[in-house]
Amino acid sequence: MNHNLLTHLDEQGVEELLPYTPEQSPQSDANIQRRFLKKTARRHGAWRKRTLIAVIAAASLMVVSFSAFAASGFNFDRLFGSFFNNPNAQNKIQIGQAVEKDGLEITLVSAFVDNAAESAEVLALVELRDTTGRQLSADVTLSCSGHQYAFVGGAQYDAAQNKVTLALIIPFNNLIKVGQRVALDLDALAFDRSDVDGQALDFDLAAAMQDCTPITQDAWNDAVNACGEKVPGAVLFPLDTPDSGDRLLPLNQLNAAVGGLDWAIISNLGMIDGRLHVQLKHTAAYNADYNDGLLYLLDDAGNAIQNCLAISQGDYRELVFDIGQTPLSNLRLALNGNAYDRVITGPWALSFVVESQVQQRHFVATSKASPYLAGLEITCSPMSTRVSFTVADSAENTDAFLTELAAYLDGFDAPYLTLADGRKIALTKDSAMLDVLGGQLAYRSVYYSVDELVSLTFSGETFVLQ
Repeated sequence: MNHNLLTHLDEQGVEELLPYTPEQSPQSDANIQRRFLKKTARRHGAWRKRTLIAVIAAASLMVVSFSAFAASGFNFDRLFGSFFNNPNAQNKIQIGQAVEKDGLEITLVSAFVDNAAESAEVLALVELRDTTGRQLSADVTLSCSGHQYAFVGGAQYDAAQNKVTLALIIPFNNLIKVGQRVALDLDALAFDRSDVDGQALDFDLAAAMQDCTPITQDAWNDAVNACGEKVPGAVLFPLDTPDSGDRLLPLNQLNAAVGGLDWAIISNLGMIDGRLHVQLKHTAAYNADYNDGLLYLLDDAGNAIQNCLAISQGDYRELVFDIGQTPLSNLRLALNGNAYDRVITGPWALSFVVESQVQQRHFVATSKASPYLAGLEITCSPMSTRVSFTVADSAENTDAFLTELAAYLDGFDAPYLTLADGRKIALTKDSAMLDVLGGQLAYRSVYYSVDELVSLTFSGETFVLQ
């Protein structure tokens, strides 16, 4: 199992991935795409968006989570405007429900619903108004109960009305039926983010070093559970590599504050098997969405040393660094992360009844030109275009083949849809999953009517959709 990949997962994500890794099954492509990619999406506001590429040897998979198209420079205002400001957009659900808490009124204006395989997605338009005179801003994110991967985009601030309009993309792990009531419970909103990149922290590692007797991972877990989990968390991955053993620091033998870090203290620090272990405990200021970050080491030359292993549960996390022969006096802690100037807590319980869903069309095609692609299954809706394919031939060296396949797909111009009136709808990549048998790619675009579809141009080939 790829450890770098697993550091981006929560416990549920790992549990949902593992059943599909021992061997390839006919259902694994769709299952992993549907469940695993949603779990690897980065939470908006907790970390800076980055592309994640990983190969899972046990399953011969390459997963690319583009965390959305966010990093691509996609025009969110244009995307959301094409849905919510478009009088011709079909299957829009008008809602208009307003809920106020602590002077902040949130209105769920309207929404679109899209089902894909065994999951669904809601695109919602939300308005924020402050009735107490506090000034709002377009630099805002929020947490949505039960949907930690909800994406916030296209926020616009109206100074005259002190109003913020924004859109939410909210994934669901189940289908949503017409007539069903959907709950969107917003927990908190945070305004005006400040990023911290490469900030050196005020902490003397050499002076704080502790002599310790390592404990097992099971004992570590039991100790964390005995403390009570004030903040939801989970083990990110087991320390199962042969050179790491099953050895961690006992809890709370140091409990030292760190200058420049308010959301955690160092609860223990020690060397185990030649590696530096830094154990952190969250403080009351910690928030997984609004006040969090990534700690690493800097040497005297300014070179970064990232943790090679990590474990996290409840209020505790332990980072393991392979520092070689570098003296502790030549190392210092540094932080990448972000925080928000103001957080307003709810909850705001919003809901709506699904009156309709966006229209979908499904197509089957065969590649006539690609040395890699064979059969294609194409699903088009205004909210998502998904291309699933089988490969013409696979190779024995799966890692090399996957890299070659990914390079092949990336070597073409961006795909696009052509409509009956000649308009071309550009598609921006959202996520991808590749294995030696095939793969699935998902794209986003501005609104279009699926009734007007004529063709899809993908991987340098145009497929007529009929």
